[in-house]
Amino acid sequence: MAAVWLVASIANLFSSSVARRLGLVRAMVFTHLPNAVFLAFIPLAPTWWMMAMLLLASSAFGSMDQAPRSAFVAAVFLPSERTAVMGTLNLVRTLAAAGGPLVTGYFHEKKMWTAVFFLSAALKIAYDIGLLMMFVNTKLPETQRRPRETTVTDMDVGVLLSESLTPPEAFETFDDEEVGGYEGGGYGKDQGKWNYEHVEEL
Repeated sequence: MAAVWLVASIANLFSSSVARRLGLVRAMVFTHLPNAVFLAFIPLAPTWWMMAMLLLASSAFGSMDQAPRSAFVAAVFLPSERTAVMGTLNLVRTLAAAGGPLVTGYFHEKKMWTAVFFLSAALKIAYDIGLLMMFVNTKLPETQRRPRETTVTDMDVGVLLSESLTPPEAFETFDDEEVGGYEGGGYGKDQGKWNYEHVEEL
């Protein structure tokens, strides 16, 4: 079991590259399906080392959908919605996992250990197919989800990059302004002109 958790942790490192090539939803499905297949063949293994290899393979593929799933939820939902959505998902997963020992105990009393693996694999495959059918065409924000909200920083940058800046010479000069600078200020026409030319150069 130590090797199982080690392999699962290492497999997580490759989930990002798989998600970039396949997309988040397809990465979740196509890495989770082999997990179900390997799980179904575990009780049919003729030797212990083959059973161990199937267990390791199932664990490796079973953990690769975690990072794409979190990224998908974070991409689809607004920041204000993510906490509630992630909490609901974890609640459902925990409640579903709580029923596993009950079912396993029932099949253990009936001496039907093989059925536990088959049932688990069937539920995983049904989950993957349902996930693919429901969310494969979901558009993420970087494609066409919601327009990004314009912030004050965006407006400031837009002003600095604008070509329609008004030069200092276009402003009206009042009689109480000195040529060298404002009273008590030291910010004059030449300084204002230099700032404008410097901004245009940037």
